[in-house]
Amino acid sequence: MTICKTDRRPRRLKENSLWAASVRQEALSRTIVASREARRVFDRELTPQQQMNAVREIVETRTSELCRVYPGIVDVSFGFRLRRDRSGKRQRIVPQPCVRFLVARKWDTKRPIKEEESIPSRLLTYCTVGVQRKLCAVPTDIEDSRLHEKTIAHGTPQAITVQWKDSIAGGVINCLVERDRFPEVPFAVGCRHVLSLSALFFNSTSWGASVRVDGGNIIGLTRAIAGILQEAPSRSFDAQLFEVTDLLALRDGTDGTWCMRYATSIDDMPAEYQILTPHGILSARFVESIPRGRPLYRIGNIWIAHDVQLIRSQPKQATKEGDSGSPVVTKDGEMLLGMHVAGINEIDENGVHTVAAYMIPVWHLLDPANYSGVGSEKWKLNHLLL
Repeated sequence: MTICKTDRRPRRLKENSLWAASVRQEALSRTIVASREARRVFDRELTPQQQMNAVREIVETRTSELCRVYPGIVDVSFGFRLRRDRSGKRQRIVPQPCVRFLVARKWDTKRPIKEEESIPSRLLTYCTVGVQRKLCAVPTDIEDSRLHEKTIAHGTPQAITVQWKDSIAGGVINCLVERDRFPEVPFAVGCRHVLSLSALFFNSTSWGASVRVDGGNIIGLTRAIAGILQEAPSRSFDAQLFEVTDLLALRDGTDGTWCMRYATSIDDMPAEYQILTPHGILSARFVESIPRGRPLYRIGNIWIAHDVQLIRSQPKQATKEGDSGSPVVTKDGEMLLGMHVAGINEIDENGVHTVAAYMIPVWHLLDPANYSGVGSEKWKLNHLLL
């Protein structure tokens, strides 16, 4: 007699599925919520620097995880929160450190959102307060990415003009540097998209282009000491040096405002500072640190993503074309913070006016490793014009 054995695998699979679902539900029930005490610890017991450090650590360690968990997230950064002002027509900065989520588009408020899809208003982490480890609830902020599609590099004829063959581009000198291998030769820093006329010759080199101040005598010639400029997702560094060949003409063509000191890390970045543009001094405030690799602005129709972090600011008045290279300095004018490269001045679909300016931090500008055509060198600010 033959005995038939019943295949019990489908039943076992079903039982296992039910078991797994039960375990998952139990695990979800153990999720810690952002309690009032955790919020208070972050808001009241941490110093602003400790708050920013906590936010920064979350971004640096959990960006990939957060992008996978919540649908629609484009990127994650750290900085301050942005809110509409009383008029509802312009953004204002809330100087509270937070994790900033850039999303493909914000949720339609008319459509119900599943709880597991909603980006939380606070993220949890542990911080050291005195000698104790305490649970902290770190604030978050969400921004729609669509507006940033219009961010452009700011290079057209202004304070300096760069001529290559019959073409001209323009911008601003950021600073002078001294290279330890050539201590007697002054070099100036500017945006590569200006000094290489990249809007016209993106894939070509233009070393030896002449540089003038306000259309006057030639003050220098561009050299093959430049960051790589290429289309995203390949990464770039939009800075370049030119050799100053006529120091007197440069001194006569500028106001002699050169910083003696420079910031060495993000920890030196104040909440408020100034952008020194050809059309005046613009007061600006820190918004966020942009992670490297994010396509940030366009040169013509080509998107540029940097291999270093950039800083986003909110100036009181919008920057303009021709401002590329403008020094960003502390309010007292004594410390150089970075170089302005691009900006945005647009109104979104809700009628809210967004003004933003982007800079390369000075500690990256003075790092020879970010430039091609340079060996083992050390650079520092040059004060020959002081």
